[in-house]
Amino acid sequence: MKRAYRFIVSIIVVLIALSSFLVGKGFLEIFTSRKFDSWLSDQPQFYTSQMSDETKETFVSVVRSYAQTHKMILITKKTESITEGPRILTVGVLSSPGSEANSFDSFDILGTQVINRQKINELLGHSPESYLGYGMDTNNKIGDLPYVLGSVYFKLDQITPGYNLGNSCAVLGLSPEEFDELVGQISEATGLHKEKFITNYSGSAVEIGLFYYVAGVTFIILSISFCLLTYYNSLQELKKLGVHVMLGWSKSDYVVHHYFFYCALAAGLLPLAFMWTMVNCSGFDNTDSFLLFTCAAAMPAILVVVVSVLISAAPLLTIRPVDAILGRLSQKGLYVLTAIIYALCCVVVFAGSTYMDAPITMYSNLLSTQENWSVYKDWYIVRNHVSQGNFFNGRPMDKSKELFDWYKDHEHDTGVYIAHVNQIGEPTLNAYGVNPAILKPFDVLIASPSYLKEIGVSLTNDQVKKAESGTRIYLVPSSYSEEQKSLLRELVARSDKIFESDIVTPYMQNPSSEFIEYDASGGFFTWSTNIDSPSISTNVVIKVVTSNNMVPKESESLVATGLDNSYIKLSPEAAANLLDSSGVVQLSDDGFGTQFSSIESFIKDYRKSLQELFLLFGVVIVLMFAAITVIQISMISIVQRLNERKIAVECMLGFGIYKQYINIFIIVNLIALVGTLCMIVIGSTLGIIMGCLMLLISNLTISISANRSTMRIVLENLSKE
Repeated sequence: MKRAYRFIVSIIVVLIALSSFLVGKGFLEIFTSRKFDSWLSDQPQFYTSQMSDETKETFVSVVRSYAQTHKMILITKKTESITEGPRILTVGVLSSPGSEANSFDSFDILGTQVINRQKINELLGHSPESYLGYGMDTNNKIGDLPYVLGSVYFKLDQITPGYNLGNSCAVLGLSPEEFDELVGQISEATGLHKEKFITNYSGSAVEIGLFYYVAGVTFIILSISFCLLTYYNSLQELKKLGVHVMLGWSKSDYVVHHYFFYCALAAGLLPLAFMWTMVNCSGFDNTDSFLLFTCAAAMPAILVVVVSVLISAAPLLTIRPVDAILGRLSQKGLYVLTAIIYALCCVVVFAGSTYMDAPITMYSNLLSTQENWSVYKDWYIVRNHVSQGNFFNGRPMDKSKELFDWYKDHEHDTGVYIAHVNQIGEPTLNAYGVNPAILKPFDVLIASPSYLKEIGVSLTNDQVKKAESGTRIYLVPSSYSEEQKSLLRELVARSDKIFESDIVTPYMQNPSSEFIEYDASGGFFTWSTNIDSPSISTNVVIKVVTSNNMVPKESESLVATGLDNSYIKLSPEAAANLLDSSGVVQLSDDGFGTQFSSIESFIKDYRKSLQELFLLFGVVIVLMFAAITVIQISMISIVQRLNERKIAVECMLGFGIYKQYINIFIIVNLIALVGTLCMIVIGSTLGIIMGCLMLLISNLTISISANRSTMRIVLENLSKE
């Protein structure tokens, strides 16, 4: 039995350590990505997020030309993520002929210089196609770079014609005067105002992946289980402790003897952590930072073992020998500990339930959308954007001109539409200074003439020609009063503003608008995914949009993806003619493209993703309920072990289960009830359900377990008598 127990304890400790290591790996990934983003931020910068691909080519050409006569180095950084996989951190270098990187801050991780001047100089000494680090082209690979296995990989290469620049480029080696001169040349060559590329207009946030959250939850569950297991085991040692003390042992000697195995396990976690780090962090030096990270990754697991030992050793150190032999132990500490552990498990359940409310609402909306959109299930919408066959991890807004140009070339093709609905509610009306009591909330249908023709809205040839020549056409319900129409014009003037953009339409050069009445009594499909919003609305203002009368808010939104946001819609026939076998339309020579998906397929895949999330949540909840059940059964077992004779006597006298285990019932029900009340206040439907379920299961578990084991105790005591 002792060997089996030690084997189980060893397995649990190793699993706790592995989950701790994985969480540490997740934090290392986040730390590395954030440090990479801030690296060289103190150097003069060019920001390319507002540049088109053509402008970027011009930018690189100007910098390359300037570098011919000035000693300088241009360094660009970009982050790419393989779907459900690692991050690829790439550094691109453009240098003056014969120039060397002599003075700049190296990029260090865990005390190892991942990118430094020696490696850049080594790269510059080879052909333009050469690179160091991550990549599949072994012919041009000249060396390796450190990497974190399955998490973060680095690549160092040279900026060549057609190179996909990152969002920023650092300039090294130029004086302030030379940098200003280069800025002027770039502005003149690209036609962009200098503020457009020396001011950062974009940013990004790096978050830990779902996999590491799962590892964290696993760590918590295993830690709670381990603590409970060691505590229950210590209570089983009480009688042995009493016997050993009467034989001359001190309590501290016995505790040291009993928990030496646990201490050995904790000490063994450090070399295990070192081996794990060596395997996962390839190419890193054994620096102080590296060793510190190794210790930090192992420390949570070590602390779990140490804290569990301290908690479980407390009753052994504080009990009197006679009480130990007779099994007499103060139960206050027992109830406090079990209440804390039980409360932690409940917090995880309630927190998870609150988190899952949003996905459940999304799933409900998705089912409603699937039914309401069934007429259009074969139509195609923008799903996502790709780069050379992989998921595009940059800012799609930077590529809006490419998709706009594609739409402009194909807007008159059969089956190519724009259809998007915005809901204008009271907050929006108030924000633009429009009285919602007069101009009540309404829907705005942004639609191409082809879509309006498809749904039966008649436009005259003259109106279509005006829209295609750059005039904004607004169709206003004939039920609107003159005052409402006036407020609508004010709202349009304030909301449909023209601002600087790479996409310039004839309307932006010569703004003109027309408001035309139409009969809206028939109602229009709202393309709404909200279960609380109607799928048909009669209070709709229609914006007739073409590639020539769009404002930036519309033209730059063509890259929007998903059911709610996608502007471009394709009929099945248009999709068959315009898309490749993967549903992708290539938009630029650098491999950037937009992927379309049928509405039916999109909803199916989205449902599958949510179902996988529900499955993951279900597994966690089952584990937590299992842990809660084990805690409750353990509480019953411990109380029975400490009060065998009392329980047997009370049972013979007719005491019920509730009176015998009233403290356990109070702890369990009070914690679950408080959590349920909190969920009611928060408004978490799933949390309320879980709270009620927890109350039901907990009371059933305690009642059934107590009934069965109590009868056994009565029979054992009767046999002794």
